[in-house]
Amino acid sequence: MAARKSVSSPATSRRPQQPRGHARMDVILDATEGLIAESGAEGVTMRRVAHAAKSAVGSLYHFFPSRDSLLHAVANRHALGVSEITTRLRALAPVEWQCMSTQQVADRLICEYAAYGRRHPDFLLTRLYLPVPHLDAEFLALLQQILDARLPKASKETQLRLADIIYGILMGGVNVASQGGQAKIECFLDEIPLVLGAYLVSLENRTWCSNLDKTRPEARLR
Repeated sequence: MAARKSVSSPATSRRPQQPRGHARMDVILDATEGLIAESGAEGVTMRRVAHAAKSAVGSLYHFFPSRDSLLHAVANRHALGVSEITTRLRALAPVEWQCMSTQQVADRLICEYAAYGRRHPDFLLTRLYLPVPHLDAEFLALLQQILDARLPKASKETQLRLADIIYGILMGGVNVASQGGQAKIECFLDEIPLVLGAYLVSLENRTWCSNLDKTRPEARLR
């Protein structure tokens, strides 16, 4: 696998000023996403993108001076979509997380990200190749928010450690699935809510479980 890079690197793509330019850039980015889904980020070349976008190579360089800037543009495009999902989930009140069953929490946490991954088959491959640091921080904050609602008796330090473990479970799955092609990614997206749900059941059955959790039948039986 190619070395992982960070999307925080300075972007050098040129922003078009006219609607026609924006549309052309979208076509190029769509073509790049298709190639990543097909053969991974390592298979992306400017010539292949130009062919897929039905564009001259020189036209690509007008918007993206390098392959690196093109891949960063794709990663940042996904970052916007994923950040919107995280923002919506973080807007849920603690009582909403508390009223869900344990499996519903896992499903609610994962379903929108999984749906995004299915709409954009290149997303997990791009995510693995070019991590976006602020997305990690936002998602960890979301996990801590959920754990604070579900495990109010656990210390903040414990909640932080558990959030790191959940994040590690999810990203470990992403890493393995992304190396196995689209069929493996689809399997991962299908199964990870059940894996996460089982782990959350284990957490909520421990001694720090709140009285609210103990008296809710659906939280006990999963």
